Amino acid sequence: MRRAEPASPARVDGGAVEVDVVVVGGGLAGIAAAVALQQRGVGVCVLESAPVLGGKLRSTSDGVPRGPLVWEAKRTAVTSLVQQLGLSSELVAVGPRSRARYVVRDGALCGLEPSPRALLTTRALSWADRAQLACEPLRARAPVDVDVDVDESVASFFRRRFGTQVAERLVFAMTNGIWAGDPERLSMSACFPDLVELERTHGSVLRGLFRRARAPRDARALPPPRGTWTLRGGLAQIGRAASTTLSVRTGARVEQIAVRPDDGRVDVTLADGARVVAAAVVVATEAPVAARLLSGVNDDVAASLGAIAYAPMTVVHWRESSPGSARVPEGFGWLAPPRERTFSLGTLFVSDLVGAHDGDDGRRRFASFCGGVLAPQTAAADDAMLVRGLSDELRALTGGAWGDVLHIERQPQAVAQPNRGHRAVVARLHERTAHGPVVLAGSYLGAGAMRCAVESGFAAAAAVEARLPALRAAIPASLAPTSVPTLAATSAPMIAPTITPTVTPTSAPSSIVVAASPTTITPAVTTTVTTTTVTPTATPTTSDESTSPAASLVPFVVVGASYRDAPTEVRARLAAGEQATDAASRALLSAGYADGVVVLQTCSRVEWIVSTPRPQWTADILTSALRTRVPEARLHVRSGRAAVHYLLRVAMGLDSVAEGEPAVGRQLVVAFEGAHRDGTADRGLRQAWRATQQLLSERRRQGVVRQGLGVQTLVVEALEQRGVQTGAQTGAQRGSGAIAVLGQGEIGRAVVTALAAAGFVDVVAFRRDRRAEFDALAHTCRAVVVCTGAPTPHVALPERADGPVVVDVGVPAQVLTAPGWTSVSLEDLLMHPRRLLDDATRDWLVDAVARATDRLARELATPAPTGALSAIDEERRVFLRETLPPLLEKLPTPHADEVRRACAAFAHALIERVRAEGRS
Repeated sequence: MRRAEPASPARVDGGAVEVDVVVVGGGLAGIAAAVALQQRGVGVCVLESAPVLGGKLRSTSDGVPRGPLVWEAKRTAVTSLVQQLGLSSELVAVGPRSRARYVVRDGALCGLEPSPRALLTTRALSWADRAQLACEPLRARAPVDVDVDVDESVASFFRRRFGTQVAERLVFAMTNGIWAGDPERLSMSACFPDLVELERTHGSVLRGLFRRARAPRDARALPPPRGTWTLRGGLAQIGRAASTTLSVRTGARVEQIAVRPDDGRVDVTLADGARVVAAAVVVATEAPVAARLLSGVNDDVAASLGAIAYAPMTVVHWRESSPGSARVPEGFGWLAPPRERTFSLGTLFVSDLVGAHDGDDGRRRFASFCGGVLAPQTAAADDAMLVRGLSDELRALTGGAWGDVLHIERQPQAVAQPNRGHRAVVARLHERTAHGPVVLAGSYLGAGAMRCAVESGFAAAAAVEARLPALRAAIPASLAPTSVPTLAATSAPMIAPTITPTVTPTSAPSSIVVAASPTTITPAVTTTVTTTTVTPTATPTTSDESTSPAASLVPFVVVGASYRDAPTEVRARLAAGEQATDAASRALLSAGYADGVVVLQTCSRVEWIVSTPRPQWTADILTSALRTRVPEARLHVRSGRAAVHYLLRVAMGLDSVAEGEPAVGRQLVVAFEGAHRDGTADRGLRQAWRATQQLLSERRRQGVVRQGLGVQTLVVEALEQRGVQTGAQTGAQRGSGAIAVLGQGEIGRAVVTALAAAGFVDVVAFRRDRRAEFDALAHTCRAVVVCTGAPTPHVALPERADGPVVVDVGVPAQVLTAPGWTSVSLEDLLMHPRRLLDDATRDWLVDAVARATDRLARELATPAPTGALSAIDEERRVFLRETLPPLLEKLPTPHADEVRRACAAFAHALIERVRAEGRS
């Protein structure tokens, strides 16, 4: 196919470049959009912040390929793009030696070729697993009237259709390889829509596949392509070919996108001051970057984009030190399900896929993938830890020796996560950008895969081409930027009320700034927060959906970092900032950005639960403040109903490192109680407090109480794995087999109880005031567990030559020095979450959380009652936050705190008295 010649941009007044369409982002989605537009004769310019095009499809200076290596032939969109770029002669079919796949089962590699016959012979499945597969057609289909807002997870679907073992050993390994995600969160309808449709239409996945294979095919239709393709010089050729085909500017970081109110054209400003003016813009970046760029154009779209999660990933490219020394069989690669608790997600056999490279000399090359949603700490590990972990893993799986590291590639936002509710978010994005000059493209609009990026680029080009005539001739007023009230990002698509908004931009206080996340693919930039005031000039629609409380805004947002998001040291710094005089929670309240704040701090998470009528705006301010203090913090944000659902999942232990852990629910209740005493809990937070207590009571009545689950469970496992004996010692041996536990807070007491339950009889617990006795025992004991919470490391253990074990579960780390000891940090314990609940218990908890979420969301969306009670509550809030603090400034801190608590208790008692009188 003949290549289209790049259009030459024209200059306009002010030195700006004028084109028909500007594409922001030179990854696969941006390249596909630009190529398709150029083929249609549209003048297009691509802006890319990196030095070269291609996004994740790149190679190092010595030719090591990065990013995806191959694509399936049936993904015709990718093949079409390659052909349009003139690379047809570079197409290479991947050879048969890469056909074999491997899955880790019980610590061994089990072959699994992609064929039905392989299911009968592979060691990856037991005979019981095969029986579960065979019984799939006999299982009942899902109910037809499933609530669209409760999207079924991948884990739930495959457990229901194929049984727990097949799901957790095979399917979960596959989700690790494709999305590096959590199958309990991934959306089945987004990840595997074909299988959902097969169950819906045929009642069975296997029956549907069989009937589809036996269906008569149109004799005139070409058979679908099969096999796997790559390019002779690697997929980085796509970016290089696009650079010679398109009008491109690399190293061009976009600072701002704006829509002119006078003529409706798009004005794109670069970091160096250059400008590009176009009739339309295709934003083909990752979702967080698109959210930043569109925050001033359409706040609703920006909020939905910001809610899309990504999995962090670190890829280690390595080569065996001598031919065959790795002892890895030929094939495509291997994957491991989360239950195997391997160090990495899996490894691709690069040499078997794309052939040998100059200088390999018979040595094979590999790419190992570390991190993902379930183990972000692994992605954040330093180079030495990565090599050590992968080396140990290789030795355990194959008995082979590690080789030489060629390149380590860190991707904080590697793969978009199509989690539950994702299709609703995407539908909302399409709805909000269905008209006007802004069009989105990116793999996040599909299932996050390579072909999704290309397909979204082609779709964006078609949308732009259809809109261009109207955009060029439209009435200017109709193209002015609009701002609509932010709704929960995970809610179902809604039709916006028909209004003509009057937009009045207003700037936030100059002391509040928003810093772009340092984990985006472009450098961070600090910009002033702006907000918009919308004054409706027409009456909104009065349908039941738009006026019911369930459709209203839930004034709730949760911002924070858990063990899934950030390492222990980062979480400790975030928690320490909350203790400072300029704590983020107090700043939100004093500035009037929040009505109430509760801060939850545990060993595995630190989170701000905020009640506010403007959730997304408040979340932006809070994340900005937190990242200003801890720039490397990777924070999650959930607003509206999604925040309520997440909070209750946390309370039930469904988001804990040890699934089902009850302690976090108690800690959340304590946090609510503390906020109530301090006067930082408003009506909404008290409703959430009450809902949490009710849910915990339901759990206790159901008998779902597992006191032994939690970090203490992981401590016991860590000691057992490192050979610490459980039996008691006698005579002269007494003390040499003891376990010393320093710290007797909630975690310390739980550790002592768990050790005793596991059979460790020589367990000696110490409070910090018995430090001298602890130091004496540390010279002879077999192991030490440190459970204190000092702000800095303070435990100096004596030098030992016999390799005792020290487990440090403090936040931040509490052990200062431990020469000769085998150290286990909290980070090590949290590396791989434990899924300890049986299917029935998990399903009950998930259902209970869903029911409680519905109740609480309706309560929060219902306006506050009028009358004496609400008036007293408002006066209480004003008195505790505005009137009382200046009066207490001259008192000593202990006395001021006592008076503040007494006033808060009195106000609460008065409200309860009025409420009781009202009932009578």
